[in-house]
Amino acid sequence: MEISYSVEGTGIMTEIGAQKILIEKKTGSAWTTHETLYSATNPDFYGNNRYTYAHAVTFTGVGGTIYRVPLTAYAANDNGSDTGTVVSTEVVCR
Repeated sequence: MEISYSVEGTGIMTEIGAQKILIEKKTGSAWTTHETLYSATNPDFYGNNRYTYAHAVTFTGVGGTIYRVPLTAYAANDNGSDTGTVVSTEVVCR
C-alpha cells in the first residue's frame, strides 16, 4: 500500500516534511499499531529550503484489513518550528 503526503509551509522552510508516520490497523473496534516510521531513520521524509514537500512511502498490508495513517508534519525556519498531526481516511487493503 502507498502513503502519499504533502506538507506546505508559510514560506521557504529550512526543513519541511513528515516527522512520524504511524500505520494503524483496525482490530475489532480498536486501532492498533501496525508499523511506525520516523524521519530520523528515513531522511527522505524531509526536504530542505523549500516551500512544500511531497513524498510517498509503501508498506505491505494484509488483504481485507482496514488501515489508517496518523501523520505528524514538521516545518522549521529561522523563526522556529511547528508540528501538526492529521489522520487519513480508513482504507481497506486489497
